[in-house]
Amino acid sequence: MTIDAPIPGEFVNRQTSLTMTDDHKSDPSVLPISVYQHRYWAKWAENSQGTFFNTPVAFEIRGDLDRDALKYACHTATKTHEVMHARFSDDGSEQYYSGFSIEDFFTEGAFTETDDIENEIKKIFSRPFDLASGPLVKFHLCASGDRTYYFVVTSHHIITDGLWVPLLISEISSAYSAYVSGSTASAPQGPSWARCIEALHASVTPERHTRARAFWTKFLDQAPLTVDFPRKERPDIKELAAESIYFELDESVTKAVMDFSSACNSTLFIVLSAMYSFLLARYAEQEVVLVSYPINMRPHGFERIAGCFVNLALLKATVRPSTSLKKLVDELTRQRKDVRSHWHFPLRDLVHAGGEIDADIEKTYFSVFFGETYLNSRVFTLGELAVRAIDLPWSEEFDRELRLLYDASNGTGIKFRMDFRSAHYDRALILEFTVQFKRLLALAMLDERPLHRIADGT
Repeated sequence: MTIDAPIPGEFVNRQTSLTMTDDHKSDPSVLPISVYQHRYWAKWAENSQGTFFNTPVAFEIRGDLDRDALKYACHTATKTHEVMHARFSDDGSEQYYSGFSIEDFFTEGAFTETDDIENEIKKIFSRPFDLASGPLVKFHLCASGDRTYYFVVTSHHIITDGLWVPLLISEISSAYSAYVSGSTASAPQGPSWARCIEALHASVTPERHTRARAFWTKFLDQAPLTVDFPRKERPDIKELAAESIYFELDESVTKAVMDFSSACNSTLFIVLSAMYSFLLARYAEQEVVLVSYPINMRPHGFERIAGCFVNLALLKATVRPSTSLKKLVDELTRQRKDVRSHWHFPLRDLVHAGGEIDADIEKTYFSVFFGETYLNSRVFTLGELAVRAIDLPWSEEFDRELRLLYDASNGTGIKFRMDFRSAHYDRALILEFTVQFKRLLALAMLDERPLHRIADGT
């Protein structure tokens, strides 16, 4: 499939009719490549052993697990979604459906009594993927002692994203229940990948693309592309080692934040990002900060399709001495409505060679991130078995500067994870930042004064 005016950096793709059979491995079929997959292949080509685009999830399972049922459930998921069989040509110009068998996806093993379970799971998380050979998703079932198992799903971001992983877990749960109840059926055909990519690219006309470029160019005019959060004296800018800090809002504060967002006619995302932006501006001593956030770009009708459909957009927060949380929330709410029709635009095109924005690309830009995702808070049900999600960062590497993620899926409290480059920032400073975030968020729900005054206690 081609489009009349390709988005800069986009591959020209061919559309092929596909069937879900196991004989594709000897006769691979071409899958179209989305514009949002392109950057992940380029990053992988730069560092094929990197793991910062791994997207894993892990669970502890206790009880009489039906291992055949779990394997069948994973098989069902892989047969339903074409892109789970993807691999790429050596130069990244083609994506193939490769018809992997369940034996390619699913591995079983065991942990010994002397193994450090958490460390062993981290090792599984940190196994790099080969985009040229695949498969790009793996299921690991490891037995550990009497009736205890660890189920780990890992995938590369090029074929999955934060929205899809919980859906995948849900599909595995449903298929497991069907198997153990004896009501299994052949795997359903999932949404057509080729039709989805066709719909995705068809929505971006040359005129719309031109308008979006002009919008973002004006949006970024005079705005600092980086957030000067206090760093160590001599940070190693090439070091990708990362650390993470987990924290939570309790039920009462969560309810207050929810009520506040409703009173502002806004959303939880905006309220949390407003407080995050305020603290970033305060620590960086900047009046304006840019925070990148992920956008789900799945076309209408393809909400449950597997794959990576993430583009990045920006929030621009202006924080003055008189700025209250309500005022900042109102500003960001209006801004997010304004940018909605331009979400599709790849912002990197404005700062790379030939772009309209003058940027030193040796430095990081748009590198402070905020978003909602899964943080192992989604429920994974396997019949009557006791299943517990395991809290571990996705990777011990990170190609950005700072990232705050949240998960409000458990219906009571809100779970957060703050990721940071350990070569750049002191852990004590990041911990202080998270404590201030919680404290100020709770105070600002009951205090209409400017945020700086609340923070200073004046």
